Amino acid sequence: IEDMLWYFGNARLISRSQAAPFIPWTDPLGNEHRKFSWQDIEKMGFFKLSSRFVPQLKVSAMFDYANRYQSAWEPALSWNAPEEATYMLDHEKNLTAAGVINYIINQNTFADFRGGYFQQRIPFQPNKKGIETSKYFDEATGHLWGRNGFNEIQNGKRFQAGAYLTRFQDRLLGGDHELKAGAEFESAQEELSTWKEDNLM
Repeated sequence: IEDMLWYFGNARLISRSQAAPFIPWTDPLGNEHRKFSWQDIEKMGFFKLSSRFVPQLKVSAMFDYANRYQSAWEPALSWNAPEEATYMLDHEKNLTAAGVINYIINQNTFADFRGGYFQQRIPFQPNKKGIETSKYFDEATGHLWGRNGFNEIQNGKRFQAGAYLTRFQDRLLGGDHELKAGAEFESAQEELSTWKEDNLM
């Protein structure tokens, strides 16, 4: 449908693997901790659709999705953290959707309607190699080993909507003016869950 419908899409896959900065060592219990590598996989997709079937009305919508997995969460990697003491980013998911409607009422007046939705989920899990062990820290050397922390899931949602009216008025009170009126609504929610399978360890 030439000059009436436009669309754009994009999809990407990024995969990388590299060595962690951990320095191998043997803990006081005689366990050997070796150098390890971690993996990062990210999938992304974007799609936008715009239409103008009548001159006075323009509609556009956008969708964006991302999914990320890290076998060891990169910000927590350190020279003193062996593999079993790392966190796993277990598929972080982000979804964004937005829409805009522009309507021209006459040559001096137009209306805008906008809406948007965002959803995010960030789950962390301790590395499975250390999930059944206790956490240890050697204050003399700065080394740590064993399970590191808790399971954690962060959930977030946000919805926004707005309606706006714009009027260009000539020769009003001795001049030309741009008059605007509108209303907005927003709802946001955040949730954090933290737990551990065995609180004694």
